[in-house]
Amino acid sequence: MKESKIEKISDEKGKELAVFNPMDSFSAEENLEGTNPRLPKISIVHQGQMFKVGIDEKKESEIVGVIVDTSRVNAYWKEDYSVGASAPDCSSRNAIKPDDGENQQADSCLSYPMNQFGSDGRGKACKNLRRLHILLPDEFLPLRLTMTSSSLRAWDDYMMMLTQKQLNYWYARTKITLEAAKNKDGIEFSKMKFEFIEPVTNAKEAANIMDMRKRMVDQMRNEEVETEEYVSKEETKDEPF
Repeated sequence: MKESKIEKISDEKGKELAVFNPMDSFSAEENLEGTNPRLPKISIVHQGQMFKVGIDEKKESEIVGVIVDTSRVNAYWKEDYSVGASAPDCSSRNAIKPDDGENQQADSCLSYPMNQFGSDGRGKACKNLRRLHILLPDEFLPLRLTMTSSSLRAWDDYMMMLTQKQLNYWYARTKITLEAAKNKDGIEFSKMKFEFIEPVTNAKEAANIMDMRKRMVDQMRNEEVETEEYVSKEETKDEPF
């Protein structure tokens, strides 16, 4: 725990005053001890091409920040998923092996029949998702944005572009926007677009990003998959992905 600092300032008459800054003694570990928190989220309003950001769900048309970590996850619902469900029937937090549980459907995601194209019309019954953990300006913790399969190609292309620049994604400032699209059944949804803004060149910021990647990797990658990562509260069961 950091020691508090007392800043000395003077009033208009020159009298010395002591000012306490509580952020100087802030300890995230002590705040969260004994709790089971989930990282704040960024969700998508698909019919409006808008993001809802953080706990206060402020609506934004774009996200600009640093993606500090990304990982693939899978989710499967035996029946039609419902917006109120807290978790899929079967999920995988690494998209390789299903998580243990009474509804585990297979030993391997790769060979699972519901994870093959055509198992749900033209797509897969087991949904392939990707989590992005994004550090926004003035935020202490990264926020989670989960992309569906409709945006995976855009992500792959963005990673190829950064690779050509010889730049790791966690040292790239990225802008994410949404564009309207329709599936073959005419259902409207939003696809993500990624734009490289600039590299991270501030040494203090780069060190903070690397520290966060090491310190928070377990939380970023091991939280259970939730239904709302696939379908937001505003959407219906007619998800197009």
